[in-house]
Amino acid sequence: MSEPKAEHAMRRSTRGRVVDVARFALMGLAAGAAAKIADESGIGWLADLGTYPAVWVLALATIARAAPTAGASALTAGGFFTAMVGAYYAWASLALGFPWGPELLYWLTIAVLAVPFAAAAVWWALRRSGAVAGLVLAAMAAIAAGNGALLRAVRALSGDLPLEFVRPMQVVIEIAVSILLIVVFPRHHRTRWWAIGAWPPLVWLTPRMLALLARIAVG
Repeated sequence: MSEPKAEHAMRRSTRGRVVDVARFALMGLAAGAAAKIADESGIGWLADLGTYPAVWVLALATIARAAPTAGASALTAGGFFTAMVGAYYAWASLALGFPWGPELLYWLTIAVLAVPFAAAAVWWALRRSGAVAGLVLAAMAAIAAGNGALLRAVRALSGDLPLEFVRPMQVVIEIAVSILLIVVFPRHHRTRWWAIGAWPPLVWLTPRMLALLARIAVG
């Protein structure tokens, strides 16, 4: 390829990445506003969609699955979630009158730093075979399902919690997202089996690890 053609192809590739990030950022803005509207809708299962992480983990995994490269996955996911967090809190403040709080900075930090890394890791894991790839996907599925709704349902069925604490629609969504991440999305059977085997213990362990990291982060 001649030098002018190579430079032209590089410019087109750069423009394409910028367009993709901008497109996903616009979708993030819409998703953030919709999540806050759902929060205040008074409809329990609809509010749970924006509150619990399962749908957002699915969004990240879908972005990673469609991205052509790990870098593109990181950029587009970072743009989507940064815009989503900003729109969520902007809608809460400007449209609903909620005060700005430190939560915005906390979630923006996650969107800018942790989300791109997670998106690149999921992109890699979906395309690789073996234990490490399976563990990465199982960990993401555990974030989706280990946040409380599924485990709360198990505790309610065992008699440890009243049944009114159960969120049945959210439990179904968490299980469905986990199945997509550890069974449907991976390209290799070995990765699927590792992910399926690692998912149950990670569902128990992941929320505890995240809670510990959150306590460390806030000092």
